[in-house]
Amino acid sequence: MENDWGTFEELQGMKYLILLDEVCHIIDPDKIIMGIQNNQNDFKVIIASRYHRVCYDMGLHELSLVEGLSPDDAWNMFQATVGHLLSFPSIESIAKEVVKECDGSRLLIDKVARTFRKKGR
Repeated sequence: MENDWGTFEELQGMKYLILLDEVCHIIDPDKIIMGIQNNQNDFKVIIASRYHRVCYDMGLHELSLVEGLSPDDAWNMFQATVGHLLSFPSIESIAKEVVKECDGSRLLIDKVARTFRKKGR
């Protein structure tokens, strides 16, 4: 079977890391694992969620609490990623609201900031 990464045969012998971000509903981790388990390689599945109950209800093996950034640190990270585009007053006020909605999530702040930067080209 052909996909963007090549054939499944080309993936034989490789290690896997699957990242699922912003999971808000219970999923069956065993179904994810079944799809790659036949390859008999090392693999990890990382599930990120703001909803602690979802993680507990899935019966995950290991849970790590990652604290979100403070509002000031979140804004500083956003500014550092976006760069000079924030020198426009009309963009800065919108950007501050967007960062507030990210609720301190490093991954989300980074993704949104990179999108801002691309749009400014």
